[in-house]
Amino acid sequence: MPRLLSASMLKTPTGECWGDSALLCTTRDMASFARLVLNYGRLNGEQIISEAYVKAATSKQVDNSESAHDAYLSQGYGYQIWRTERNGFAFVGMGDELTICLPEKDIIFVCTADNQGSATSRSYIMCKFFDLIYDNISSEKLPDNEMALSELKKLGSSLELFSVKGKGDSPLRKQINNVTFTCNKNRMGMKDFTFSFDNATEGTLYYTNENGKMALPFSVNKNKFGEFPELGYSQNVGAPRTTDGSK
Repeated sequence: MPRLLSASMLKTPTGECWGDSALLCTTRDMASFARLVLNYGRLNGEQIISEAYVKAATSKQVDNSESAHDAYLSQGYGYQIWRTERNGFAFVGMGDELTICLPEKDIIFVCTADNQGSATSRSYIMCKFFDLIYDNISSEKLPDNEMALSELKKLGSSLELFSVKGKGDSPLRKQINNVTFTCNKNRMGMKDFTFSFDNATEGTLYYTNENGKMALPFSVNKNKFGEFPELGYSQNVGAPRTTDGSK
């Protein structure tokens, strides 16, 4: 199992790590850590975490059968680790970043998402995992199925990060292109903004706030990746608004 190379924590403006959230990691990092825990803290033959601590952390330390919001997470609570049905445990992120570990079948299920605000997504994901996947897993090897494998590879190669889809262009684009709009007083502290289009699908949102003139590139009907121009949640720094302009 590879070591966790890409995981990091957001920092405060003064350099301390956040403690309650703000872990930045990949799906592979989550699966690798789950494997470390399922191995009782051992990595490549080396005891990285105390075995006794891992067993305690993933065990039922307190009862939450009456206080849990959902039945699927009412099996008990360890050290910031939820107990699940089928004698499992799970790391649960507030956006449904889920890592479910089932020792009896040596299964790890990892899901990354950003479903904050949804009252049903976590229940749907976890329940479907147990009903459709876990309950149908057999210890016997599946027979070769080249057609199914080919279809799976085709599906995998076609997947892309979700983005809101709409019309490819609009007459409104030419009307607002490079026009500066002045804002009334607002909670974001935005003074004005301008949409500058390079073409029908690419452009930049320019806006002015207390930090100065900011630029945010965007795309239409697809994702545009880059660093957020505000101080905070960029360059691995995140914090509430402060007097020095950090957010």
